[in-house]
Amino acid sequence: MTELRIIHSSKTYAIENTQNDTEKQQKFGTPMHQTSSSGPQIPISPTLKTQGESLPACRRSNRAHEGLLGIATLLALLYHSNQTVRGFYALDALMLVTAFLATSNLIREQLEFGHINVEAYYSRTIKRYAPAAIFVLATTSLAILLVGNTTEKNESFPIVLATLGQFANWQQLLSGVPSWDSTTKIHPFAAMWTISLVAQFLIVLPLLFKFLWASSRNKLGLFTTYWLVLATVGASISPLLATTHTTERLYLGSDTHALPFLCGSLFATVSSLLQQRPKATPATDHKSSKSAVLWTGMALLAIFAIVVEHFLNEYVQKYPSGLIVICLGLGLLCLSLSMKTIYLHTFFGFPPFRALGSLSYEILLIHLPVFWALHTAFPTLSPITLLVYGGLATYALSNFAHFRITRLRFHKPWYEPRWNNWPLINLIATLLMTTTGLAIY
Repeated sequence: MTELRIIHSSKTYAIENTQNDTEKQQKFGTPMHQTSSSGPQIPISPTLKTQGESLPACRRSNRAHEGLLGIATLLALLYHSNQTVRGFYALDALMLVTAFLATSNLIREQLEFGHINVEAYYSRTIKRYAPAAIFVLATTSLAILLVGNTTEKNESFPIVLATLGQFANWQQLLSGVPSWDSTTKIHPFAAMWTISLVAQFLIVLPLLFKFLWASSRNKLGLFTTYWLVLATVGASISPLLATTHTTERLYLGSDTHALPFLCGSLFATVSSLLQQRPKATPATDHKSSKSAVLWTGMALLAIFAIVVEHFLNEYVQKYPSGLIVICLGLGLLCLSLSMKTIYLHTFFGFPPFRALGSLSYEILLIHLPVFWALHTAFPTLSPITLLVYGGLATYALSNFAHFRITRLRFHKPWYEPRWNNWPLINLIATLLMTTTGLAIY
């Protein structure tokens, strides 16, 4: 085994290069370099030594998208702790960014190696999402069995089975369990429909990708056009369904939520298409500055549209029409952040945002069971107290689930004393603050 070092911008990247790359790729799937726990996985290209310049820019893009995931996760926590009535788009934002990153990963693999390894894709996806979900479902079910009321016990078992079968959104809709009402009616499994929606998309994505890529005859421009057609069809579904279906049906239906996934994939293909365009002349500082101003302006315009729609649309009854605006704004924002010439990488790559983004899946799984447990123990808990202590407990448990269950083989023991051992630091801080809060309460 030989080691190849690439030096770029005062940073050294070590890449292991073996003589049996082709055989290992066929046996184990596409080799990946994981830049972040929730960001896209970048295939290690044999030609990387001549393309080393793209790696730092890709790392900045990954961090920015991870920070965007963190912001959406924070909005979901604010909404589910009853701090705002305007947070019902947060879950759609999580879906769209997830679709953007997953599709970007598949496009890189296709362009680098000429095909995507579907078996390896499903293996990576199962290892990333299944362990934490099974852990949360099992522990929460046990807690409901011990301290839950009769209604919670009767409703939980079907939701658990439906979540494992990846159709919890339809089961929840047919059973009448609300997606969200208020903090006085918290159901520990009320967010599992989102997990099923994400799983449904991730299952279909590689198959749809291969079909569209084959239909486009390996032409990225035509491939992007196909995604545009699908996203346009998805945008037309919600307004049509709004005339014949209830708001709950629109909010839980897989057909309605196809739009954020399709938009995420569409803007991922557009990003790849723009970055694949050959450059006639080398980029100068002046051109880079103009490009940075352009993409930063587009990102700010997208943020403005998202914020305006967020504050104008107070009621979930207007969800179908507002979803189109949100998806277009978020898609444009993801596209802009994928460009290396943009001034917002530092803001969205802010470490606290990235910390939430890296744990977004675990937080989505754990936060409602934690809120339910606190509200069951302390029925008079105020919304802000629920957010503070529930959020801290959720963050600590999410760290445990991520580092000790999902990515156990990649990390040192969480209990090892180190100055940068964040799982242990978060756990100690959370226990201290929770103990203090309970004593005051």
